[in-house]
Amino acid sequence: MNRFDKVVVLALLGIVASVAAMHTHARAVTRSQEGAGLPGEPAIRILQPAPGEKITSNYVDVRFELARAGSVPGTPNFQIQLDDHDPVKTSSTEQSFTGLLPGTHTVWLQVVDANNTPLAGTQTSVEFIVLPPKPDQAATNSPAGGTPVTDSSTSLPLLAIIGFGVLAGGITSAIRAR
Repeated sequence: MNRFDKVVVLALLGIVASVAAMHTHARAVTRSQEGAGLPGEPAIRILQPAPGEKITSNYVDVRFELARAGSVPGTPNFQIQLDDHDPVKTSSTEQSFTGLLPGTHTVWLQVVDANNTPLAGTQTSVEFIVLPPKPDQAATNSPAGGTPVTDSSTSLPLLAIIGFGVLAGGITSAIRAR
């Protein structure tokens, strides 16, 4: 196998991996949003963002409520988590996350007791999509008090960029070598 063949094979492998990663990354699935309040459904309803909502800023304001009054004794404490980042514990029914990168994100939410133990039947989630900024749009400022995140899902679009770069670089290198 000559150098050109090796470069082409590497480029094709990069493209295949990129396409597979983008396909997996692009799926938007929501759970437990419809019918909250029915027996057996989570006791929490996420009000914002809406399932599959497309957001054009680099932050999200998550708003939620108890779906069934009296389903949680006392003042509820919530544990909210964006993607695979550390969860945030709060008694508020709102939480902001800043520094979001384009792509699909999932917010997980559940009620926890005083010992931070999740209460059964209180977990719910929603997925939303952060759109890439338009070329003429300046970076959106994040709201004050948001929880900054470093999104690990950026490796998927980065993989696509690397795959394309390997392909373009390999072809250029092969043409120069001939």
